[in-house]
Amino acid sequence: MYDIRSAVQAMDPRQISDLPEGPLRQITSLYGHYRLDYFDQAALEDMRQRLSRKGVSFHQFCGDYLPVIHAVLREGLKLGWISKMPPLFSYDLPAIFLSDYAEAWLDDYQDKSTAETFGRYDRLLKRELIPRFGQTDLRELDGAMVSQFKEEYLAAGGGAKGFQFLPRILYFILDFAVGQAISSAPNSRELDPNAGRPIWLKDVALRWMNEEMEFDDPEVKKQIEEIMLPLIGWTDLKKIGQRKLREYKSLLARNGYGNQVFRSQVDLLAQIQHYAVEQMLMESGPKVRAPKRKRMVGLNRLSPKDAAELMNDNSKNPDLVIIHLAWQMGLKNQEIRSLRWSDLDLEKQTAEVSGRTIPIPDKMIPMLNDLKRCNGEHGFVVLSAQKKTSPISINYINKAAKKIFRRHGLEQLTPEDLRSDYAIRLLQDHSPEEAARQCGYQDPAEFSVKFVDYISPQ
Repeated sequence: MYDIRSAVQAMDPRQISDLPEGPLRQITSLYGHYRLDYFDQAALEDMRQRLSRKGVSFHQFCGDYLPVIHAVLREGLKLGWISKMPPLFSYDLPAIFLSDYAEAWLDDYQDKSTAETFGRYDRLLKRELIPRFGQTDLRELDGAMVSQFKEEYLAAGGGAKGFQFLPRILYFILDFAVGQAISSAPNSRELDPNAGRPIWLKDVALRWMNEEMEFDDPEVKKQIEEIMLPLIGWTDLKKIGQRKLREYKSLLARNGYGNQVFRSQVDLLAQIQHYAVEQMLMESGPKVRAPKRKRMVGLNRLSPKDAAELMNDNSKNPDLVIIHLAWQMGLKNQEIRSLRWSDLDLEKQTAEVSGRTIPIPDKMIPMLNDLKRCNGEHGFVVLSAQKKTSPISINYINKAAKKIFRRHGLEQLTPEDLRSDYAIRLLQDHSPEEAARQCGYQDPAEFSVKFVDYISPQ
């Protein structure tokens, strides 16, 4: 991977000794995964903003962190990992006084926020921030300055929860001023942060959590940091549509998460996308909403009417047992053709099939007893019309089932649909792991992916 960490590891020790140790270590640790072939002004500005929230002032970023990034990019160029140095803003800016930018920022922010949020920020800015920081150069804003402000604010009777919005506003205005300078630069078109660049979900989600969430919800943080980002953090937010969400639903199922988690993840993705549009990180993309349930082969369920009609079929057709073995016991075609009477215990109403014990429903016992009297209690359970002693073929099973379905006007069904209907009924009373075992799935994750729509919320 041609990332920052790999480039640092490839550097000559003498080069490394010339760079500031702390910033080099912090960049490698926090942003070492940033790929050099994707690195551009948007990545650099994202890095600056995130470092500022960690207490790094604008001046410190320009003096200590920016040289490290330039050195890493030069190393990537030397190694052939990038073909040319990306155009980057110099960050050579005059003083950014809060009083000079406050009104312009409010005018800009009003169009990007709710009236409630805007009103709160407007009051805090005019009541708390301008009186204290009006003539402060925000390029000097760092962790020490914020900590000192917090001590004074709390000592004056302010609350810790209310304070969290104050540094947020200061950082917003700093970002606004820097963004204006970047958009006014002579090569602003080359510096455009949105020009054809992927908007990685991981970057926007973390920024949203750190800057925009007006509550400290540990469950939301857990959902994002422990589920969303490890699974789809490197997904382009601009491309999260119905197909991507279906894929994500399956991915969650493979990792043991059911519908409730998926729905909450969709809701979070919608909020993150809305934030990205508000912050002009992207234009409006496909709206994030849970995908409609899609009919898949083997998941066409029987209606109550169709189920009753099949159950009440009193014809003496011996092939009816094929339908019931698939529908009432979930047997696969291969298991149906190789099922022997010695595998069944009709008194205990159990069957031993492929190493698992399957209960035999009450309504199947008379049918099986009739077959046993007709065909004898030895050999295979299902025989062809000619009563051959060898197993029937898979083709015979499919043709026999098709004839029965056609007689009941259920041509759209297959034996696989019957097995799936059995699995879905099992999930009403059993865990996904137990249902998967009873249906003969070696991998419970495969079962969960197929039946994710029917797994009860965790």
